[in-house]
Amino acid sequence: MKIVNINIHFYPESYGGATIVAEKLAHGLVSMGHDVYNIALSMNGGDKGKDFSVYETPFGKACLINGTIPTAENRFRNSPVESVISEILGVIQPDEIYVHAPQNLGVINVLEDGGWISKTKIIAHDFFWVCMQGFRTLPNGKKCDRVPSHKNCYDCAFYPGLINQTYSKLLSSLLQCKAVIFPSQYLKDEYDAILLDMTSRKLNNFHVVRNPDKAESVYEPPVNTSLGEDDYNIAYFGGPGYTKGWDIVKKLHKVSPEKNYQGKKIVYNIFDAGRVVGSPWYSRNDESINFKLSAPFHWSYAGHIFANVDLVLMPSRVNESFGMSAREVLSSKGCALIFTNGALNELSGFDSVYEADENDVEEVYKSIISGRTENPTFSAKEGMVYNNTSSLDYAEMLLEI
Repeated sequence: MKIVNINIHFYPESYGGATIVAEKLAHGLVSMGHDVYNIALSMNGGDKGKDFSVYETPFGKACLINGTIPTAENRFRNSPVESVISEILGVIQPDEIYVHAPQNLGVINVLEDGGWISKTKIIAHDFFWVCMQGFRTLPNGKKCDRVPSHKNCYDCAFYPGLINQTYSKLLSSLLQCKAVIFPSQYLKDEYDAILLDMTSRKLNNFHVVRNPDKAESVYEPPVNTSLGEDDYNIAYFGGPGYTKGWDIVKKLHKVSPEKNYQGKKIVYNIFDAGRVVGSPWYSRNDESINFKLSAPFHWSYAGHIFANVDLVLMPSRVNESFGMSAREVLSSKGCALIFTNGALNELSGFDSVYEADENDVEEVYKSIISGRTENPTFSAKEGMVYNNTSSLDYAEMLLEI
């Protein structure tokens, strides 16, 4: 089949978690023998002398649209982007279309007006459909500490009516598309509740398919990303936001022993797709940044790198779809420290998963890295092994819907 895969970013300009899923999907589809065309926006604006630039990649052709940057004003309908995508779709005549995070692409008109919506499967990655600010930064500069959910977001005093504004623009697409795919039952249930309020009915095209979370090896890793086999490697993934628990990670770092874990040197590693120290994410003036930063990091050599990760810290406060990289570490036989009510609570009870909350996380963490895990309170559970989903598995499951 000819398949078009649309996301806000794509290889070779990989950036962010949704892009990882989009690229893994493309990799799985290519492995199955399909012709895959990936459409994305160029992060740096690209060659403004051309409408788009085409790259041959291991994940199919990448068509990066030049000269446009998504903003709050053009997030639903972006005429230049729609014009280019419409032209590309007209040439390719795809059998199936995947659209990731459509709320940031400005593609609603082209999908509906061009008659493509019946061939389209929308990948709903997270609650960013609800909050215009992405990581929920409020207009007063403070972080929103409410769990994103149907009820909490409806009651938001800072963005009154935002859910209705968002879904009034996306509702027709959600109703007409072939499928809307969620990475967790929690997200599907919350979106069901939102749309039930708006339409008085549940949509029967909503599905749950877990993100592709097996650590894979497509490329050999760059030399500077290698982890020492003789070190005790602690890893953190994602931006330094309140949602993902960056403040907790910094706190745990300060209570760590200075020297070693059972004779091994403790090394802290940050993995983040496309971001570097000195960016708005990681300030050079932050005294806590004495971590080894492996960025820009790419999932295509995770199988090599994660084999040497001993413990991943994922103290997420939000029950969202964050945590794919932590599950990749588990597939490589590492361990994970999670919050009981956070993004990875579906891993409760699995081997190599330590659980904590904000009240006892320091004690749990110190117990792990001191080797005192014989106390059941601080032990990873035994008896259930987490079965990860490869990019090929993921592609096969989406095609079957």
